[in-house]
Amino acid sequence: MNKTIYVSEDDLPLFEEAQRLFGGNLSAVIAHALRLFVESRTGEGDFADVTLVVGGPGNRRSERFAGRHIADWRHLDSHGTALVFSVYRTRRRRWALYRRRAPLTAAEQALYGEPAPGTWIQDAPRLDVFDHLDDLKQVIPQELQVLVDTDPQELPLIERDI
Repeated sequence: MNKTIYVSEDDLPLFEEAQRLFGGNLSAVIAHALRLFVESRTGEGDFADVTLVVGGPGNRRSERFAGRHIADWRHLDSHGTALVFSVYRTRRRRWALYRRRAPLTAAEQALYGEPAPGTWIQDAPRLDVFDHLDDLKQVIPQELQVLVDTDPQELPLIERDI
């Protein structure tokens, strides 16, 4: 399909510069600009490049995607580690769940004590992607489901002069 776009003389230098910066493909410039405009108006913008390390020894790799961080949940287990879940919304409107174990923070150690020697368990970090929120909810704890369901607009706003 072809579309004709009329450009005012005042805007012509802007179009020519954008075309030059985008490698001469004016159609790609316009499509890119329209995509950004639609994302900003529909709340689907504000995505960042997310890079996560997954896999165990001999299979360690980085996974990268465009996403928006939604929530984290941390649970202390009996092995002296914390089970950490992070949820992201991807640019393709899917749900990414990053699961990993992490050592206790200094504050957690002060509160709960040092883990017993040899109790550290290192599960391989993993990234799972779900097409639907209901599928994600089947594998995450209830406490994290509440965080994922909470609309940021509904959270209390605390203003501080810091």
